[in-house]
Amino acid sequence: MWATALDFAAYRTWWPWLTDFEPPPLRAGATTRAVVRAPAGYRLAIRLILTEVEAPHRTVIAVTGDVEGESTVTVRPLEDGTEVTLAWSLAPRRPLLRFLSVVARPILVRGHDRILDDGLRRCLSATGLDLVECPRPEVSPGR
Repeated sequence: MWATALDFAAYRTWWPWLTDFEPPPLRAGATTRAVVRAPAGYRLAIRLILTEVEAPHRTVIAVTGDVEGESTVTVRPLEDGTEVTLAWSLAPRRPLLRFLSVVARPILVRGHDRILDDGLRRCLSATGLDLVECPRPEVSPGR
């Protein structure tokens, strides 16, 4: 499951919104840049830094650029399968994005959810994995 959750080379096929992305090596200190094309048409340029890699259980990724914050992928074996958790705390840095995150929040949240839902559906289809539960994350202003 670790290899699937962090198969960076497959990310562009799972998330077609992710452009200009070069998969980084799976080691602490590795970096890459990416552009995310949101459904609303704007683009986010980001830099990803793998700050912690504790294979095969946990990876922490720092995000800088148009949005900043942190993402953590945790893989935990269970008796009847594997639990994969993706947690992130990101905030917009560009003034226009900060403004839109207040006045157009429902539109931005829908676009964000669409990107993640589409990526999860494509990942499950490509890997043949089953999804038992996928709670909707809480989205709150800022971090």
